[in-house]
Amino acid sequence: LLCFAWLVNPFVIFVSSIHSLSDPLPVFFTLLAVYFLLKNKSMHSFISLSISACLKYYALFLFPLFAFYFWRKSSLREKIFSALSSVIIAVVNFAPVAFDPVLRDQLFQSIAFYSTGTIRVISRPWSLWHYFITKGILTYPFVLAYLFWLSFIPFYILIMIFLLFDYKKQKLKDLHVFVYIAIILLSIPLLNPFSDPQWLLWALPFLMYISLMAKRFGSLVS
Repeated sequence: LLCFAWLVNPFVIFVSSIHSLSDPLPVFFTLLAVYFLLKNKSMHSFISLSISACLKYYALFLFPLFAFYFWRKSSLREKIFSALSSVIIAVVNFAPVAFDPVLRDQLFQSIAFYSTGTIRVISRPWSLWHYFITKGILTYPFVLAYLFWLSFIPFYILIMIFLLFDYKKQKLKDLHVFVYIAIILLSIPLLNPFSDPQWLLWALPFLMYISLMAKRFGSLVS
């Protein structure tokens, strides 16, 4: 139902049809991957997530979360099988990029274009670094160029520590999947001063689900 609601969302239709942006598609496959994950269909889930990663590379950051969730109730054999299958799926999906020089150059150019400030000079107002850049506080070229990675990597490691803690304590629940995904996907445009506005779409359906569950829980408590 959430996947269908996402596809018929007027904002999604506007972004994809008017501006010819593909961002709604990887989000759809991410939602589909979550659906299969909650249904304990690991192979279908990793395939959907791999397709999403082929369209937008943000999905690569979600693989540890999917692995921890699936491993919480699986045997050692199932863990090994899921790890091998996900690696095989990723290799098959990214093989064209590895062997085609044109696609490989486009990948490197895309990473440089969206993750460093050496190409763009305009910071985005929704970024957490916008104030410091516009006020001239962050002016050192190396820090400005790699500001996203310098801030996102420590934050991502911290999120993975919390995820590992929940996994070890067996506290990783269904709702936690949506929470962790929303935090990771929302942190990318917020920590990247040169992100595009449609990147905010990535976390939108997961935030909607969390809000819906919070309201339902609040009504039950009251």
